[in-house]
Amino acid sequence: MRNMINTNRALAILLLLLISFSACQDDNLGDFNPILTAKDERDLGNALVARMKANTAINGYVPLSRTDYPEAYEYIDLAMTMVLIQTEIRDKFNWEVIILDDDSTFNAFSLPGGKIFITTGFLKFLTGEHQLIAILAHEAYYLDRLDQTGWQYLSHTMQVLRERYGSDEGTQYFTQILDNGTDRESNADAILEDINTLAYECEDVELADEFSMNMMCENYLYTLEGLEQLIDSVRESLLYDFEWLNIRPPGAPTPDSVVVEECFHEERTSKLENIRMACIIGDTISTPPIVHQAPYADFLDYLP
Repeated sequence: MRNMINTNRALAILLLLLISFSACQDDNLGDFNPILTAKDERDLGNALVARMKANTAINGYVPLSRTDYPEAYEYIDLAMTMVLIQTEIRDKFNWEVIILDDDSTFNAFSLPGGKIFITTGFLKFLTGEHQLIAILAHEAYYLDRLDQTGWQYLSHTMQVLRERYGSDEGTQYFTQILDNGTDRESNADAILEDINTLAYECEDVELADEFSMNMMCENYLYTLEGLEQLIDSVRESLLYDFEWLNIRPPGAPTPDSVVVEECFHEERTSKLENIRMACIIGDTISTPPIVHQAPYADFLDYLP
């Protein structure tokens, strides 16, 4: 068993190295004359992560050090590799999961360039690896989905940020950071201060759910009830400040417009159930999927 785990880890590391290498090969996301390229998204993500580490007072988030928590990152990197196999533009970004030391916040979010963040509070609320994979895939959707703006293609996360700060003005907002302009630190701080209000419309959330469920259906390694169980658990626990479930009304990109509530609970879980049943009916494999609760419990022991 240990040899199999070590083999899986070695394959995961190899895949991550290949992804990191190929990310430098082609910075075109599908446009003719890009305003912002895939390299820009990678550089912006790196700049925001660096600023978050340098000034944790911005939003209170403290990224866990990979040096201090190697076992935790080894586990979550392997989980992310399972997701990357299913993404369309995995070679465009330098994908990375960053664990935030915050037990009081229940959130996961993505930033441009393949950066996915998840708080220790959210990780400790999850019940197994099947839910972790589902959440990582849900967040990866916002980076994997491309939005066309004129001749330009941006990740959906980048487009939402661009809209929030005023489309073309938003592009200039980011170039200050990318070009080391005089306002680079204040612009980065403003983005990070608003990070908990980076929410999507209900339609986007449901598409991310569908992406996550379909990915898990295709590899058939994990039970498909993870997202349904998570949403039900939040409702039952009466955690009204569960940030990951925040949404924004259609056409309202500004932080002040974020609604601290989830999409309609019954409608969302009903759609998840329909996807799950379609997968079960269309599947001919008789081996039951797994939950992986024991390894996940070991992972939680690695966290502070």
